Amino acid sequence: MVPAWLGGLGLLALLALRAPGVEAHVYEACELAKQLKSPYGFPLSQIPTFVCIAYYESRFNTSAVSKPNRDKSIDYGIFQINSRWWCDRGPKLGCGVTCQTLLTDMDQVAKCIKAIYAETKRLKGDGFKAWTTYKFCKNPNSFTDKCQLS
Repeated sequence: MVPAWLGGLGLLALLALRAPGVEAHVYEACELAKQLKSPYGFPLSQIPTFVCIAYYESRFNTSAVSKPNRDKSIDYGIFQINSRWWCDRGPKLGCGVTCQTLLTDMDQVAKCIKAIYAETKRLKGDGFKAWTTYKFCKNPNSFTDKCQLS
């Protein structure tokens, strides 16, 4: 029940906070894997590595925020997306969202990591090289082998 003093706007605000893809959340590995598959349409071949990266970047926590890096940039969200290149004042190649959005909106996170992956693949030949934790993902299937993704 919404208090009378909140009125209709209060109800809309409460509904927005409860909308899917909007809440801060700590995922389980299979939960994240299934969401990357559908509704976000990631290729099955990429999902284990993205799940591994999310584990090492944030322990699956969508609200994770790093301490400032040497260049004073900050990493945001489950995939620790960098503020220098990808959110807020990033260059044209950035994701075009605020860094704060990457803490609460998985729709925008999914679009952003797809953009990061594509741009890094174009520049370095392997899109996962955008994440320094990729080096820990030599056996990423161990994160998703019990998830029944197919």
